[in-house]
This record gives sequence, structure tokens and C-alpha cells, in this order.
Amino acid sequence: MLKAYGKNSITYVRNFTDIDDKINNKSLETGRPIKDITSETIQWYMDDMAALGNLEPDLMPRATDYIPQMINYIERLIEEGFAYAEEGHVLFSVSKYKNYGFFKGLFKSLKRIFSCHPIKFLGGGEGFDPVNKELKAKK
Repeated sequence: MLKAYGKNSITYVRNFTDIDDKINNKSLETGRPIKDITSETIQWYMDDMAALGNLEPDLMPRATDYIPQMINYIERLIEEGFAYAEEGHVLFSVSKYKNYGFFKGLFKSLKRIFSCHPIKFLGGGEGFDPVNKELKAKK
């Protein structure tokens, strides 16, 4: 898209979830600060993206930079009845969202399309079936 529309018309953003249960547990297990763990992991990812020749994003926000905003947003969702707290988690109230299930129908359509036309790896001789997540031998 950047090549088609030009770099000045698109802001390329790659966000990082730099806090979750796995990261918290790794910090507790190793005694390393969360920021050290996530900085290291993000650098590995960035190195991999560069090695693949991917473009560098314009912005790379981290989830931890927006915790107060996320809390405010979640509180609003609960206040307005779109979410509820249960057993230490906040869950979406899907009955409040009229388009709930749209993506399920879309996924079924994509499944039908990809079951007939597996994606081919460049230079490979095998196809990848994204629905069944397996390689299939070329017929």
C-alpha cells in the first residue's frame, strides 16, 4: 500500500503488546525487569523484519505507553453495558453488538475459497492451506 499510495499518504504503525501474563510470568521466573524482556524480544522481532526486507514503520507504540487510556476505555465499555467484569477479567457483552458474528461468516467464506485454492509458496512446490494450517503436497 505504501508503494501504491505513497509514503506521505499513509502512516505505517506497528504496535507491540509489551505486557501480558506470559511476560509477567517470565519476569517473575527470571527476576529480570519486564522492560528488559520486552525490549530484547522487540529487538529480535525488528532484526527479523529488517532481514526480511520489511519497511520500517513510522510509529511503534507499546501497550505500556497507553495503560491509563486503556483503563479509561474499558471503564467506559463497562459503564455503557458493552462489557462486564467476571472472575478478574473484563469480557465483551456480544449481545450488545448488532454485527457480532460478521467475521464468523466471513471466515466461512474464506475457508471455502482457500480450500479450493491453497496459497503457493514462491519457489516451493507445496501449498499452504491457511484454514487447516498445514502444508499440502502439490498435485
